[in-house]
Amino acid sequence: MKMSDKYITDKKGNRVLFRSAVPDDAEACIRYMNVTTGETPYLIREPGEFRMSVEEEKVSFRGIWKIRDLL
Repeated sequence: MKMSDKYITDKKGNRVLFRSAVPDDAEACIRYMNVTTGETPYLIREPGEFRMSVEEEKVSFRGIWKIRDLL
């Protein structure tokens, strides 16, 4: 589901943008997955299990938007 862009101000006064991920975010999303899977044993994945390439992640994001547009 695509969300509308929303800005909030955090406790330190920083302006933060919440938005849906787009294909250009693929590399950063993969880095995030690799970091977070190593932070706790209580996640569904273990470190190193997330093996999607940047291009595969981009295709995944594009597919999500195509499905959304069909609904």
